[in-house]
Amino acid sequence: MTTLNFPHDIAYVQNLARTIAPCAVKKKDHHFNLGIGLSTRCNFRCPMCYYHSETGDFVEPRDMPLSLLDAILNQLPTLANITVGLEGEPFCHPSIFQALDMMAQKSDRISIVSNGSLLTPSVCRTLSAYPITLFALSIDAADTAAYAKFRVGGNLQTFKKHGACLAEYFGDAVRLHTVMFAENLDSIFQMPQVAAEMGIGHISFQQLRPHAAALRRGITPSDHFELESCLNRLIENAKKYNIVLHFDSFFANKTIMQMLSDISETTSVVSVQPHVGKQCPYIFNFTSILSDGRIFPCCGDFRPAEVGDYSFDGIFNHDYLKSLRTLCLQSIPMAPCSLCRQDLMDY
Repeated sequence: MTTLNFPHDIAYVQNLARTIAPCAVKKKDHHFNLGIGLSTRCNFRCPMCYYHSETGDFVEPRDMPLSLLDAILNQLPTLANITVGLEGEPFCHPSIFQALDMMAQKSDRISIVSNGSLLTPSVCRTLSAYPITLFALSIDAADTAAYAKFRVGGNLQTFKKHGACLAEYFGDAVRLHTVMFAENLDSIFQMPQVAAEMGIGHISFQQLRPHAAALRRGITPSDHFELESCLNRLIENAKKYNIVLHFDSFFANKTIMQMLSDISETTSVVSVQPHVGKQCPYIFNFTSILSDGRIFPCCGDFRPAEVGDYSFDGIFNHDYLKSLRTLCLQSIPMAPCSLCRQDLMDY
């Protein structure tokens, strides 16, 4: 079957859209996770970042108005979780704490993704009042030179100092998050030592989803054998420093995922999310709203769609998402998903 380029082949081509019965989800409190892109602003210029225009230029600065955030949250039921991040560095938003105040009224669980550069002791202390259950600190290199290359605008020592401060307040809710690609493998295996120095016990990993802008900047997917070698060295260091490494079920191809799964059965430092079949679980309980109010299914390989109604059905049962769920349930391949799932479509 021909691979479909979603959403254009479905959401924006009416005669094709009518051939697929949309799949909605039921409305249940404490079940859905809303991602919120508060701002496109970022004080870093990382070469592997997804959030730039098709030409590879970084997007214009834009902050979600608090009035829009209020309109969105007021029309939704209680949520299982709100995830803050997505487009840019959330702490670049000029009203970040007012935004978090509003989110805390809608969900008793908040997740934040940050580059850590603005998390001063004062900010960490203020954050301690919020129900943050996951704080992912993005770091893609474990030595000073590589960090400066891949986290352009940042400083590893500042990152470590801020991360250590955050860990004092939130403990195991804080984890490092790393994207693996060919150019940073020589540094990644040292990551458990960095985590241990910061007092952080968990690191999550994903692989680069290649896109044109990253490729133009010299960021490329890792070779299978080089990735396997890096993972083995990484796991040895995780054992040495007693750091837990987390891999989701879409991390890599079947061979590497089987290797990680086998290792996880013999050591507690490797955690592998069980595979749940061909149907992606995320599209049934998760979506995001970008800073301009458009809907965004899951990752940077999908294009956003306009939203006219910010109610539950207007967001989680948007025609865009209903069509995507139906395609997934019917095992119709989509180009963006092939980048996420690697070879797992064959399971």
